[in-house]
Amino acid sequence: MAFGKHVMIILVLVVVSGLALGCSETSTTAPTPTQAAEAPILAPANVQVALTGTGISVVWTPNTQTHLRGYNVYRMNRQTGDTSLLTPGTTTAHSYVDNTAASHSVYTYRVTSVSARGAESRATSADISWIANNGEKQRETQE
Repeated sequence: MAFGKHVMIILVLVVVSGLALGCSETSTTAPTPTQAAEAPILAPANVQVALTGTGISVVWTPNTQTHLRGYNVYRMNRQTGDTSLLTPGTTTAHSYVDNTAASHSVYTYRVTSVSARGAESRATSADISWIANNGEKQRETQE
């Protein structure tokens, strides 16, 4: 029976050492987060587009959340489907002038808010058609 006593002692030592290391399946202590969760970032409001003397102006109502890093402005050519990020690295302004827009084009501009941790909100968008007519710019906008 000496063999049975040794197996029992080893089994007890393994269970006790597992509890000492925090390996218990019945532990109810939750891990402590190293950072607090960030509140969701809200999308910019009231995005509007207009033709200016130098391009297409995109403006929006600023986001007032304290964890806002800035905004991303995207342009999608509705004829080709190509989308471009116009503000790499975000912008902190609440307006942007696109000086690279081509005439005879239909664009959708999308603006997103970007949080301090880099999370991006859903997009708010506005459309514009830019047609050159006898040297004058004409527009049609939709929101």
